[in-house]
Amino acid sequence: MSNQTIIPTQYLETISPVLAEASRFLQEIQKIEITDEHTYFLGAKLKKEVTTFINSGDKKRKEITAPARALVDAINEKAGEALNPAIQAKELITKQILAYEAELEAKKQAEARRIAEISKMFLIAETEDTIEANAEMNKKIEAYFRALPISDQEIPEIKQACFSLIERVNQKILLLIEQEAQKIEADRLAKIRASQDKEALALAEKQAELDKIKREQEAEDRRQKDEQIKQKLAQEKLEADKIANFAPKTGMRTYTKFEIINADLVPREFCTPADTLINQAIKEGKKEIPGIRIYQEKK
Repeated sequence: MSNQTIIPTQYLETISPVLAEASRFLQEIQKIEITDEHTYFLGAKLKKEVTTFINSGDKKRKEITAPARALVDAINEKAGEALNPAIQAKELITKQILAYEAELEAKKQAEARRIAEISKMFLIAETEDTIEANAEMNKKIEAYFRALPISDQEIPEIKQACFSLIERVNQKILLLIEQEAQKIEADRLAKIRASQDKEALALAEKQAELDKIKREQEAEDRRQKDEQIKQKLAQEKLEADKIANFAPKTGMRTYTKFEIINADLVPREFCTPADTLINQAIKEGKKEIPGIRIYQEKK
C-alpha cells in the first residue's frame, strides 16, 4: 500500500494553473541567452515577472493551506487536551518519586556519616613503638569492634577500616620482631666472634640464617592470610554495592543544565556572535566590524 498522501481535487484544481504558469516561465527563460542589450533587458523583465509570480504564488499557497492548517492546529490542540490527564498523572507520580528519592538520599547520607564516624577510630589510630603495646592495641581494636551491633559489624566499610588498622598493627609487630631478632643475633654473633671460637661462630651464623628464614616464612604466611581477608572484604563490598544500587527503573533521568549568572565572567570561547545584532548594525550603515567580513551577494 502506498504512503502517498491523497490531495483533494479542489486543491489540485487551484494548484494546476500555478504549475502551468511556472512551467511557462521556465520554458521562456530556457530559450533566452543574454548576449546583448536587448536580451539583457528581456532577461531582467522576465526575472522581475517570475519574482512577482513566485511571491504571489507563495501568498496563494498560504491562502489555500490556511483552512487545512487551521484544521491541523485544532486537531493538535484537542489531541493535546486529551493527553492532559496523562500529563497530570505523570507529574503527580514524578513528584512522589522525587520526594521519595530525596528522602532515600538523605537517609543514605546520614548513614554514610554514621559509618564514617564509627570507622574514624580505625582510620586515625597510630601504631605503637613496642611489640607488647601493639599486641595490646590489637586486643582493644577487637574489643571495640565486637562491642558494635552485629549489623554494624557486617558493614563492609567498617570491616575494611577495622582490618586495615589490624593489618598495620600486625605489620608493625612483624617489623619490631625482625628488628629485635636482628639485634639479639648481632649481639650473640659479636660475643662469639670475640671468643674467636670459629666452630661456634659457624654454627651460630647458620642458626641465625635458619631463624631468619623461619621469620620470613611466618611473615609471608601472615601477609597471605591478610590478603585473603582483604579479598574477602573487597568481594563483600562489591556485593553490598550491587544490592545498594539495585532499584526499579522509573524512567527518571537527570539532565545537566546551566544558567548564566554573570555574562561578563563567561570565557570568550563560550560566546557566539549574535547574527541579529550584526544584521541590525549593517542596516544602520556599519561598514566594518572586527572579526567579520561584510560582503554583498546578488540572487
